[in-house]
Amino acid sequence: MGDAAGQAEQAMRNIAGLLAEADFPLGRYRLKVEETTFNLRDYNRFLGNNKASIDAFKSRQQAAFDAERARWRLAGQAEHAAEVHAVAVDDGVDIELPLNARAVVTHVAGNVWKVPVVAGQRVVVVAG
Repeated sequence: MGDAAGQAEQAMRNIAGLLAEADFPLGRYRLKVEETTFNLRDYNRFLGNNKASIDAFKSRQQAAFDAERARWRLAGQAEHAAEVHAVAVDDGVDIELPLNARAVVTHVAGNVWKVPVVAGQRVVVVAG
C-alpha cells in the first residue's frame, strides 16, 4: 500500500508541476518565497564535499549538449537565426510620459506582470 501511496504522491507532484509551468508565464503562479541567510562558507564546503558528483554531472550535461548540437548540425538547424525586427530610435522624437517616468529601449523582450501599487501611491526607489 505504501508503494501505491508514494506513486499517487509523485503523480500529484507531477500534476502540480505541469500546472505551475502553464501558470508561470501568465503571471498566475504564486511563488513560495522563504527568507533565509546565505552562508558562503557552508556553500563552498558543500561544493567541496560534492565535487566528484558535480563534476560527473557537468561532464554528462556537456556531453548531452554536444550531442544535441551535433543533431542540430545534421538537421541543418545549427545556424538557424530568428528574424530580428529592429526598431529605429530617433532621439528627436517626443514621447509623452507621465511625470518622473522613464522610457527604456532594449533588445530583450520582457513583461511586467504586476505592479503592486495603487494609483496615486507614492513609490520610493531604494538603492539595493
